[in-house]
Amino acid sequence: MIGEGGPFLISVTVLLADCIIISAYMPCSGTSDRVNLYSTILSELQAIVENHTQYKLILCANLNTEIDVPSSISNLAKNLIHVNNLQSNDLLHPIANRYTFVNEAQHVASCIDYIVSSTDLPSVAYNVLDLDVNLSDHLPIMCIFSHRIIGCGYDVNLPKPKSHSDVVSYFRWDHALLCQYYEQTRVLLEPIFAELVAFDHFTVGSKISVPHDKLETIYNSVVTALTTSADLCIPKNWKNFYKFWWSQELNELKAAAVTSARAWQQAGKPKYGPIFQNYYKDKLSYKKRIREDRQQETSSFTNSLHDALLCKNGKEFWKCWRAKTGTKNNCINQVDGIADSAIIACNFVKHFEQICQPHTISLNNKMKGKYEEMHSLYFTPKIKKSMEFDIQLIDSAVSDVSNGKAAGLDGLTAEHLKYRHPIVISILCKLFNLFIHTGYLPSNFGTSYTVPIPKQNGRLHGLSINDFRGFRSAL
Repeated sequence: MIGEGGPFLISVTVLLADCIIISAYMPCSGTSDRVNLYSTILSELQAIVENHTQYKLILCANLNTEIDVPSSISNLAKNLIHVNNLQSNDLLHPIANRYTFVNEAQHVASCIDYIVSSTDLPSVAYNVLDLDVNLSDHLPIMCIFSHRIIGCGYDVNLPKPKSHSDVVSYFRWDHALLCQYYEQTRVLLEPIFAELVAFDHFTVGSKISVPHDKLETIYNSVVTALTTSADLCIPKNWKNFYKFWWSQELNELKAAAVTSARAWQQAGKPKYGPIFQNYYKDKLSYKKRIREDRQQETSSFTNSLHDALLCKNGKEFWKCWRAKTGTKNNCINQVDGIADSAIIACNFVKHFEQICQPHTISLNNKMKGKYEEMHSLYFTPKIKKSMEFDIQLIDSAVSDVSNGKAAGLDGLTAEHLKYRHPIVISILCKLFNLFIHTGYLPSNFGTSYTVPIPKQNGRLHGLSINDFRGFRSAL
């Protein structure tokens, strides 16, 4: 962010091995000390271009000035285009309507949004799009380039764009139609329940012989049914994707604005009359309410956020605050002088593997032999009815698990079990009783992952592997 008058941004993204895209938003008319601020931002932009002259350039910018109209601001923009041998694609492909900013109420239209590119990067099409519904005063612009991909790669001097795989997403159960998830789990789990009913004829104390691979299959089918139901019915987004200040009133205002916008378009976009007045009134009301709620974002709380924080204290309070508002935690930038996360992870694997190795082979073999000798003498008592799981016990255990906890390696959370069809509890009851009767547990019960936890608080730089302890999280 540059300047204090508004969000004036410059964003650089590597597109191909020899091409970059720069997005820029420039100060609008009325900004304090606009000329100096505009010049400063263009200087920053020029420095980026000069540092990467080996790249072809695509500049997508809201210049907030018409470069064809002489002025002190437009001269600065034209000078940037001229110095860097760029071309404005709206001039290369003449269209009937070049206006990218239209305010119907004030009867103002201008061309202030541009896509300019290097002269050696040919464009084949350019257009200002007229969308079915557009509640913004700006119209989207599109430009198609013809470019041969020689190779892909990133310049180490440019900020690496964040891929979708780098963004951690979470199931948002609070924004889901839970009735759909409830019904989907019923559909997928009924066949599994029917399969388990076949073992009901075994009486207590009788020997139940179930192939271990059969138990593995049934258990994995339950997990797959729950995860598949969630993938189909529960939205999955990153933190802070939903605005906690968004309300039902805003939904209604948006729906009214969309309806009147479509009616206005179907009527031929009249500049006067009741249709235009209705469109303008609904659009203005919607945008005005968004601005008001955004301003209150830092000074007020919604009921749901207030309820979430009311009973918290100390660490739990701030943990809940960060979860609701998406506040980023300070992260460790490097370990042993290495910043590459993949290399760091490999080093941690080697470190914790070495820690778990026996100190001496002879002592390890001695203790292993002692264990095997004792294990051969183990006596398994006869399973009584009182030792079996019942539905009430499992349902109570599921209800007591707190929401919002991290998922295991199988991807299941407490919410998967709490919002499901009740048939899940019956399946788990039957499955767990088969486990204790056969003396076998699925192999996934023994899997876990190790999380490196820093030993010293507040040390975010210059850490070594020895400054971490491993925390094992089971399935």
